[in-house]
Amino acid sequence: MRTLSKQWAVHQPLPADVRDALALAARECDLPLNDLSLQLLYNRGVSGTADAIAFLKAGNASLNDPYRFEQMDVAVDRITVALGAGEKIAIYGDYDADGVTATALLVKALRGMGADVIPYIPHRTSEGYGMNLGALAKLQEEGVRLVITVDCGISNIDEVAAAIRDHQMDVIVTDHHRAPRNLPQANALISARRPDNQYPYKELTGVGVAYQLVRALIQRGVTLHESVKPRDLLELVAIGTVADVAPLDGDNRILVSNGLRAMRGTRSEGLRAIYAAARLKTESLTTESIGFAIAPRINAAGRLDSAWDAYNLLMSEDAIQAGMLASQLEAKNQARQALTSEIVEQATASALVLDDDAPIIVVHGVGWNAGIVGLAAGRLKEMFNRPVIVIEEGEGMSKGSARSIKGFNVTDALTAVSDLLSRYGGHSMAAGFSVPTANLPEFKRRLHEHAASLLTAADLLPRLEVDAELTINKLHLGLCEQLELLAPWGTGNPAPIFVSRSLRVKEVWPVGNGKHLKLNLYDRERHQSIRAIYWRSGDLLAQMRQQPMVDVVYAVHLNEWNGSRNVELDIKDLHIV
Repeated sequence: MRTLSKQWAVHQPLPADVRDALALAARECDLPLNDLSLQLLYNRGVSGTADAIAFLKAGNASLNDPYRFEQMDVAVDRITVALGAGEKIAIYGDYDADGVTATALLVKALRGMGADVIPYIPHRTSEGYGMNLGALAKLQEEGVRLVITVDCGISNIDEVAAAIRDHQMDVIVTDHHRAPRNLPQANALISARRPDNQYPYKELTGVGVAYQLVRALIQRGVTLHESVKPRDLLELVAIGTVADVAPLDGDNRILVSNGLRAMRGTRSEGLRAIYAAARLKTESLTTESIGFAIAPRINAAGRLDSAWDAYNLLMSEDAIQAGMLASQLEAKNQARQALTSEIVEQATASALVLDDDAPIIVVHGVGWNAGIVGLAAGRLKEMFNRPVIVIEEGEGMSKGSARSIKGFNVTDALTAVSDLLSRYGGHSMAAGFSVPTANLPEFKRRLHEHAASLLTAADLLPRLEVDAELTINKLHLGLCEQLELLAPWGTGNPAPIFVSRSLRVKEVWPVGNGKHLKLNLYDRERHQSIRAIYWRSGDLLAQMRQQPMVDVVYAVHLNEWNGSRNVELDIKDLHIV
């Protein structure tokens, strides 16, 4: 297996008639969009006036009615009965950022409605993903009469049946993962993925579905105490949605836009402590802040141990306690980073010996942390542009995580070999599973056959979608202000990528213990320079010190330091010319 040079594909120029339609939408929304911003809208599939208005008004648009979910009325009926009778309710979540934020959201909201409610988050290693019988027995002992799942449950047919039959508890499942052929017979099942569902937007995360459940309760007339504001819940939705790499269109774009606004003025001591630990500037929080600083710290707890520290931090109302918990998460995140580097190195070595034409990478190792293998899979996917499965090989049972590329649904692939698996779940781009270790050889063989039947050589060529070609004199603060009008960025609305050509590497120096490079790029024709960062490229130091001419593909980054604000390039790829 070898890494391949990326192919650069620059989008076609904006057609005149589409430009007129998008410009009309910009005027309707009273936004001063220039031609480049209109081009970016077009590149993201927005070509009509009505679609553009919906996109541009995301922060002020309305969500779909929660009662369009099948069985939402049934769920609300059961919860209102529990509220009236003072029944104990358990929120059964997941240990990742989506599950932890969803658990915190429902506990916070239901307590604000007067409920007797407790959280339950399983341990990744000892209990695994989803509901388990031991946990249900504990909840029954604690007097729980109603279990509401968040970010899990849709695949727990046996566990839901046991909760109702053996433990005399009712179960409401809220989930966003792919629905299996047979659904659990819960008292209510809220998911846009169920086959008979009429909810028009399918990409809500677990925390997004939980938020819609709260909205449905409020619409029914259940009062939310003034100590809990909708904005407090929206910031949790933004974190979970971005952390789960959900598309930022439709309902998700509305939720994240409003959630970011709430996060910038947060009342949460827990979030303030995370901001301080991650050295984030509150007033300039973005989806990048969530994806690269906040979510990794929340996820670190569940990846290495128990997710309770992350949950308790999000729920904390005491600044001192929040600071202590944030420090603990910081230490866990640093340990997570070290483990990730170690596993990535070993997994990469295993991948490099595979055939160059292998359509999928499946690697496994003894002692690899099951909470880290998903991160390693994501790193290898970026490196080799193939679906990647990384597996912690156990003595009797192995646990793996999958990350995929555009055009290959990894959960469908696992379904095709489900007879070999103990359990699995996920969505098109990411999934997790357990497989008996004895099945690994057959698992790899059949997955290879499945991938080979669907992926062509062209599918496996790394490709960078470039929004436009710019000269560096166009890279100024005004450009950043224009781009901000189209945020938030993320899956489905990726941060813009540009190309600039024939720049001289004027200066270069290593940073991050030599892993990364800082560059000063010079445009000889326009006599201008601009700073750039090139992550994980330290091996190019000697080559760059020869001051070659380069074409660079990059994202624009606003660097704020000591009161000054400057545009910096975040290089995605470069070619020496």
